[in-house]
Amino acid sequence: MIDLELEIDELVVEGIPRGGRVRFAVSLRRELQRLLTERALPSSLRRSRELKQIAPRTPRVPDDASANQLGVAVARTIYEALSR
Repeated sequence: MIDLELEIDELVVEGIPRGGRVRFAVSLRRELQRLLTERALPSSLRRSRELKQIAPRTPRVPDDASANQLGVAVARTIYEALSR
């Protein structure tokens, strides 16, 4: 088993109402945890212990997406960027 700590210094996401920020963060953390647990460790993390920067694509979500849905979508794009 690999002990992994992922620290995100800065994440810019626009359009989340103040009341949805905690739900967004919880959903993002849970989805990233699920992806890193259920799938293979992304290649970028196998090559290096520290990544200075990644550039995930902008997730495609409906205009009426909830904070939870947005958190999941952003987590998936982060995982995809780590997998490149």
